[in-house]
Amino acid sequence: MKNRIRTLLRQSGLALAGIVAAFSLVAAAVPSVALADSKADVCEGVGLADGGSGCSEGSGPNVESAVKLAIQLLSYIAGVASVIMIIVAGLRYITSNGDPSGIKGAKDAIVYAIVGLIVVVISQSIVRLVLSEIK
Repeated sequence: MKNRIRTLLRQSGLALAGIVAAFSLVAAAVPSVALADSKADVCEGVGLADGGSGCSEGSGPNVESAVKLAIQLLSYIAGVASVIMIIVAGLRYITSNGDPSGIKGAKDAIVYAIVGLIVVVISQSIVRLVLSEIK
């Protein structure tokens, strides 16, 4: 039991470290634009090969498209993770050899994966509803 708890804590620590590393990489890329004095300074920066800057009014992404992209990406990742968990739990169920604890663990994993998919679908619906009401 203690070994299982240690393994779980070690795995959750690695997952947390990965999440922190991913967000720190994103945070490191932001300051170059954040330190600019104004939009004009950003647009007059390097420029494009044809001499333009690509900064006409309304040419950049807006908040709505950024939120939609983030939600779609997270939904895709959650969907793939849920399908993988269902497959792994199915294999655990098949290989449990009638062991009640193995069967229970596999069934619980399948239920949790399905609940996760339902939560993703509901959250996707809520975000789309809110974004449509904002327009």
